[in-house]
Amino acid sequence: MRQKAVITNKTVKIKYTKEELILKLKEKGVSGTENMKHIQRLCQNMEIPLVELVEKTQFGWEGQPKGMLQFLWEHGWIDINNLGNYTASGKRNELVFIYTEFSLKYLLGSCQVIEEEESLLQAQGTSLGVTVDQTQKCHHELAGEGIQYSWGCAENYY
Repeated sequence: MRQKAVITNKTVKIKYTKEELILKLKEKGVSGTENMKHIQRLCQNMEIPLVELVEKTQFGWEGQPKGMLQFLWEHGWIDINNLGNYTASGKRNELVFIYTEFSLKYLLGSCQVIEEEESLLQAQGTSLGVTVDQTQKCHHELAGEGIQYSWGCAENYY
């Protein structure tokens, strides 16, 4: 399930459903099974609110695996003013020319942070006093099935 990020200082009124209002009436010891208007009147008489104030939320990146767009945005490669133009393979014009400056795969391929960054496997090896060489330096969305195939062959050989 996707995590939600709270937008501050914005609240929304959400109306209770008929079933929710009936449950609130039952908690007060009143039974009501008529139409919605009658149940609303009963709730008003019992000083039960008909709406709930809730903070407005929107989906965010918190708790989600990082994608290409988020990774590049965090490292300053994404222009926020042209956010809608970025796609995995790049924006195309009428003549099917691809603008590589909007290609997430191209930008990831030219991002030196990925090449210079020590992988988790290398960090674990260093902490154990072992040198790990020849690890794949690639984002999983860019690598595709090649990484899985290489690891599978290595495991079978081992």
